[in-house]
Amino acid sequence: HQHLGNVKAASDINRRLDAKRSENPFYHQMLAEIDKENGSFDSSIHHYEKAIRLNRNQHEFYFGLASVYFEKGDFERSKRLLKMAKRKAGTGKMADVYVNKLSALSSFVASASIN
Repeated sequence: HQHLGNVKAASDINRRLDAKRSENPFYHQMLAEIDKENGSFDSSIHHYEKAIRLNRNQHEFYFGLASVYFEKGDFERSKRLLKMAKRKAGTGKMADVYVNKLSALSSFVASASIN
């Protein structure tokens, strides 16, 4: 629309698109991943928490948030969120993946506290 000179229509479309995006948990997951990659951990946390508020059943959101807290050195919170991801994943392969990640995190924390 902007190329046709209809700036108002383009603006309305952009506003509606922004409103839709703000209510899409996967959009917030994407923003959280970008922020995490850029080292903007607090912003990443904000977006993961928004994604979780919008959809509490996606284990990937809890895992992503756990990974950010791990990067920040908050291993206890990371562990709690990994447990939540495991619960949300139910049974099967993903639950097993989270069991392994929890085990690895526990080993890491134990070895870090020894050194």
